[in-house]
Amino acid sequence: LTQFTPASMEVVPRNKYERLFAIAVIVCALVIFSSFVSSITSAMTQLRAINIKQTKLREDVRKYIVANSLSSELSLQAHLLAKRHHRSKDARVREVDLIFLKFMPEELRVKLHTEMYMPRLLKHPVFLRFAFLDHLGMEKVCHTAMSEVNLPAGEELFTYGDPCSNMHFALSGDMYYYYHGPSG
Repeated sequence: LTQFTPASMEVVPRNKYERLFAIAVIVCALVIFSSFVSSITSAMTQLRAINIKQTKLREDVRKYIVANSLSSELSLQAHLLAKRHHRSKDARVREVDLIFLKFMPEELRVKLHTEMYMPRLLKHPVFLRFAFLDHLGMEKVCHTAMSEVNLPAGEELFTYGDPCSNMHFALSGDMYYYYHGPSG
């Protein structure tokens, strides 16, 4: 302890064993302190990278707003949407985000998709009946016809007049349907 305090004390090693012990203590302290400083530096670098992404997003939104001369109301909505979108990207990991799943054997992916999607689909009476009549067909539906879509809060899934090409099941959150009619 006296070797690390700034105050001088007359505690010094007197033989070769004490000197070896003192050297070992100094080397261990150097390694421990270096790893501590390294972990703090790494954490600060990660925080800086996160902050750079957020700053770049805000700057890009600002440039877009200025370049297109958007109104202040619309620019505020664009800023809020970009902020929500940035937060929601980390909310749920999707299958497409995991590269190793692309290299998974097909049979295993069929089982994975069946386990993921079947419970959700069986809540709908049509799919419940279909699974009862043709379980393998239902597995094929789970594997080939299902995918995930993450929507940030406030983003539209579809709008009036869009052709219906998909069926959507909400896993979490709330969805609202507003009909304004063809005249708006």
